[in-house]
Amino acid sequence: MKPRQDDWAAIAYVTSPVSDRTVLIRDKRPNGYLFWKLPGGMKEPWENTPEETVLRELREETGLVGVSTRLLCRQSRKNHDMFLFHVEVPNYDARVHIGADGEETSLFLESEVRGGMPDFFPSHLPLLRHTGILYQATAA
Repeated sequence: MKPRQDDWAAIAYVTSPVSDRTVLIRDKRPNGYLFWKLPGGMKEPWENTPEETVLRELREETGLVGVSTRLLCRQSRKNHDMFLFHVEVPNYDARVHIGADGEETSLFLESEVRGGMPDFFPSHLPLLRHTGILYQATAA
């Protein structure tokens, strides 16, 4: 699957073999509403692959360094393609509480995320549903 040449975004569902948790980012929208979202973001001009983007964004937003990536889903959107990766980290010891963009990070039980969270970032939900990460219906 070749990425579109114009633009892409990449997000990470992060796990660790030594934990039953995943990391999420607190995102404040312009209207003041707060959502939890997966780490990730848009590609930078020098990046050649979505994998580069997701690993950079993970490091910037959480302080964590991914040791493996696996593409779970790709979705074409109006202005870019969205890639969802499973990214494994050795552990969460290096996690920062406030990332480079000033957003809070927090650890959640994987079962809590997979079961659906009412304040989860709406544009990430279709990818999570498509891949089976969400195993319950979640209000959008």
